[in-house]
Amino acid sequence: MTTTEPRFTGLSCYTSNLAGYLDSEFPGTAERLAASMRVAVRTDLPGGRLAFSHHRYPLDRLPDGGRLVWATGLAGEVEAELEAELRRHGRVLVVTDNAALPWSPAVGGSGHAPHWLLVDDRTAAGWHVLDGFQGVLPEGEQHPYAGWLTGADLVAAMTPPPGWSPVQDLRNALVFGHWLTPPLPGRPCWLRRSSAATAAEPVLPGRWRTGDAALAYLRDFVVAAGETAAEHLEDLWAVAQHQMFRHGVAGDPEAAAAWAGLPRALRFALDSARRGRPRHTLLRTTFDHLRHLERDRSAAALRRTGTAGPPEGSAMQIRSLYDWFQTSARQHPESVAIEVDSDVLTYAELWAAAERLSGAMHAALGRAPLRVGLLTSRSLVGYIAYLAALRLGATVVPLNPANPAERNLAITAEAGLDLTMIDDTSGDGLADYRAKAPVAVLNLTGDGWRRFLAPEPGQEIPPQVQRGPDDFAYIIFTSGTTGRPKGVPATHANVSEFLTEVIPRYRFLPGCRVSQTFEMCFDGSILAMFGAWGTGATLCVAQRGDVLAPVRFINSRRLTHWLSVPSLISFAKRLRALVPESMPTLRLSSFGGEPLSIEQVEDWTAAAPNTAVINCYGPTETTVIVTAYEVPSDPAARVESSNRSVPIGDIYPRLDHVLLDADLRPCDDGELCIRGPQRFPGYLEAAQNIGRFVAFDGVQGRLYDGTEPLTAEHWYRTGDRVRRESGELVHQGRIDHQVKVRGNRVELGEIEAALRVHPGVVEAVVVTVAAADGELDLHAVYTGAALADGELTTLVRHLPPYMRPRAFHHRVEIPLTEVDKVDRKRLTSELLAAQG
Repeated sequence: MTTTEPRFTGLSCYTSNLAGYLDSEFPGTAERLAASMRVAVRTDLPGGRLAFSHHRYPLDRLPDGGRLVWATGLAGEVEAELEAELRRHGRVLVVTDNAALPWSPAVGGSGHAPHWLLVDDRTAAGWHVLDGFQGVLPEGEQHPYAGWLTGADLVAAMTPPPGWSPVQDLRNALVFGHWLTPPLPGRPCWLRRSSAATAAEPVLPGRWRTGDAALAYLRDFVVAAGETAAEHLEDLWAVAQHQMFRHGVAGDPEAAAAWAGLPRALRFALDSARRGRPRHTLLRTTFDHLRHLERDRSAAALRRTGTAGPPEGSAMQIRSLYDWFQTSARQHPESVAIEVDSDVLTYAELWAAAERLSGAMHAALGRAPLRVGLLTSRSLVGYIAYLAALRLGATVVPLNPANPAERNLAITAEAGLDLTMIDDTSGDGLADYRAKAPVAVLNLTGDGWRRFLAPEPGQEIPPQVQRGPDDFAYIIFTSGTTGRPKGVPATHANVSEFLTEVIPRYRFLPGCRVSQTFEMCFDGSILAMFGAWGTGATLCVAQRGDVLAPVRFINSRRLTHWLSVPSLISFAKRLRALVPESMPTLRLSSFGGEPLSIEQVEDWTAAAPNTAVINCYGPTETTVIVTAYEVPSDPAARVESSNRSVPIGDIYPRLDHVLLDADLRPCDDGELCIRGPQRFPGYLEAAQNIGRFVAFDGVQGRLYDGTEPLTAEHWYRTGDRVRRESGELVHQGRIDHQVKVRGNRVELGEIEAALRVHPGVVEAVVVTVAAADGELDLHAVYTGAALADGELTTLVRHLPPYMRPRAFHHRVEIPLTEVDKVDRKRLTSELLAAQG
């Protein structure tokens, strides 16, 4: 029995007619489709091309357990095959060429595109077809259709042109929401029902952004692409139509109307761009309005039902940190994973060593540890232990061997460690730490640890422990204003989002050779370790002497990627090591942790002529780094900032950011606040969250005071002053008194608190002063009794060396500003003048 009109219209031709196919047999089709709809975009395709997946559930899987599969045949056999399918199921979906359909405005033209039709009857006169598609094509407006086609016309419409465009091939492959390779081109194609066992779990290969991150990416993509974004206008129209349908089924006409405005804004902006008048503000405003709308709906759903919406299907899963390594080990077992001094391990060897060492960790406690401290520096066994702890599902807590024992003992207690690994690089405070540590200590000093590099008879390997996305992967401890370090946990979801973003940005690939210049207690080490191990590249670990001679290390290891703080450039220059074209193997160099100057870039690129340079930025609380500015190779194209520093770029598309002034109102030059999937869940000690987060409604911020739960909607206050110049963010310094000294984050208040312990010290202020070599030195100014420098040095002996002032200055009084605040600028100027 034929249907006179399509029931589902306004969607893409695929979804409209698939809905019609399902609706006649399976109740609740509209609700099922609405629940499946999502915004997802793939961003790692060559040539800047995008791909879209509109459904989180695999729509080729039918409610009765069957599925839809591709079928092809010769032109002379098509009608018989379709009739057989029609007899079995009463309908069949066929793939046609839109330019061959009589009711299409593209008929007879060159606008060839795959187009689905629903066939629901056959008589001697021909085939009855339904087309629920309604939309505007380049050739004109197309409306829903119900009518008849002769057998010859249907077969002709099903006969494909010589080939679809790459964009259309992608649409075909992703039509069911996940990747399903279409049949070979050149033959008529349709979909038949199959009752065979369900195929393998669906996958989405490549790098995808979903939800809010997808909208942020599309906003920036369309703004940057200009006229060329027209290639994806149909995809973006489909995004809007699907979301209109979803909100329409949910009974939310306001949201549906908001999405209806996206296609209009896109067409207007593209038309304006063709006339030389791009509408960037309109595009940004439109996308950001939709982002806020979806967040509001998601938050309302969370309050109402306890869930923010349907979960993503298994096609896109958050990966644990260990899985990033393990996947590469399976794919590249014979590739070199790590080089430390003369030790070289392949992925298979490193994987096996981590399994064996995990057995020793398990045996030390009689169970899998929960939190493992690593008191180690750049040793091979330290890296093996990192992976072994992750394999057992433990949270890794790096301890700095340069710290006094008291500091590492305090971290041990606050982190709740149940096991600490030590080796020959554990530092001068090791004996004191071992004597006082309240936890089990796994002693890997000497060469005994090398037994893990080879199998031993009867050695037991404990089972691998899986962790969820919200479990902690690691905890980094940073300087705190109260004199106590602050524990910053990063979840597996935080790190997975970070790696998904940075791996393609940094062009990490199998065969790359990546420097490790950072200690594990510095979160830049995560970028090096798992940027390499997440892709099958080689991690080349620099010892302390190597870091101080970067050119020699880069050439001896044939590095392709260099990651470090910028001060190493200045150090190498002072040693006259940056000889022009002396580092030809480098392809990418990344600097972060402190300001990068144009002069440093020029010095480095002269010595490494084949390298790209990325300046990055990110607090530990937002998982390593959140911005990237790739310095143009052409000096004329570089942004020249007002403070002569290289811009930090823009916030990653998956994240939200806002600049707030002292009154927590949005501004163009203010404190950078960030939220999104890389933002940490809060400090280990909840009281330290107070004042460090802000609730922001788009108009006015409100400081987090700890009286309500900390949620993903809260913004982390970075304490960094930032402004946008020439489209890029430029770091303007700290709004508080936290500084970076040689790449290490230092809270000046912690040093000041240590000095004020002395009864003779009334006031203490610590400032940074630029030394002759361009580095920052710490200087302490105090009032009260004049004390010997040795007495003051004793007060800060428990601090790491980089936090100890270079000099102490006694003053009768501390200069103040007009509003009675410490005049740090004046102090700094006076100290600079005193040292000439």
